[in-house]
Amino acid sequence: MAQNQIPELSTELKPNMDTLKTSLHTLMKSAGVTFTQNSTVDSVTTKPGPDIAVPSFERSLEEFSHNCDALLYELKQRRQALILAQYSMIMPCDPKMNYNQYKSLAKSHDGRVKELEGILTRLKSELSHDSDQAMGT
Repeated sequence: MAQNQIPELSTELKPNMDTLKTSLHTLMKSAGVTFTQNSTVDSVTTKPGPDIAVPSFERSLEEFSHNCDALLYELKQRRQALILAQYSMIMPCDPKMNYNQYKSLAKSHDGRVKELEGILTRLKSELSHDSDQAMGT
């Protein structure tokens, strides 16, 4: 794959980053509201806290964690795609090659196939391991 054909990651991941930024903002607002409520209780003040429609801290933390996991998964997928693209570049066979050149080219293709098989096997085990952890097993 040519250098100019590789997509700009920052452009493609911008929606994920915006979602992550929004959920972090909500998390911080929830933490502030929770902190205010706890300090009010600690100071034995009975004034009601601010009436702001902010989700609970636990819910905001859960959403932020989910968005971080989604971004991490996306980055892992893109890294693997770039690795696979790098190893999938196959040189065409030139009819003017002599036998030794052809044999060398065939061995290099075989080596690439074995490397690709190793990458796919590792990816499969990582994904199954990640999904097992997500399920709690």
